[in-house]
Amino acid sequence: MRAVAAPRHYNPDTLRAFFHKEDLLSLLRRRARLNLFSAIKSSRSPAQVCRRVLDFFLAHPNDYRLITEDWATAFARKEEMPSFEFLKRSLAAQLGGEPDRHTPLAWR
Repeated sequence: MRAVAAPRHYNPDTLRAFFHKEDLLSLLRRRARLNLFSAIKSSRSPAQVCRRVLDFFLAHPNDYRLITEDWATAFARKEEMPSFEFLKRSLAAQLGGEPDRHTPLAWR
């Protein structure tokens, strides 16, 4: 809560009055996923996607933690994962076939 409140000069107790911790984490995870997608969306190949993902995570370790801690749960809940979908489309463009066919490869 302190990490969320400090940049805005909010009192963490004020945030606790309006948000549950899990709700805030969910919002932060969604924002991290969108930030990652913004960093990779101009990529022209699957290799470039992967390089930009690594660069993004090196530059934003907190976003890495937010995204990876909840990855399996988010995937199981079928939450929006724009970067993963973008990678599958990029693989399909390079290798042919439908994007969902490349899910196993995108996992690696």
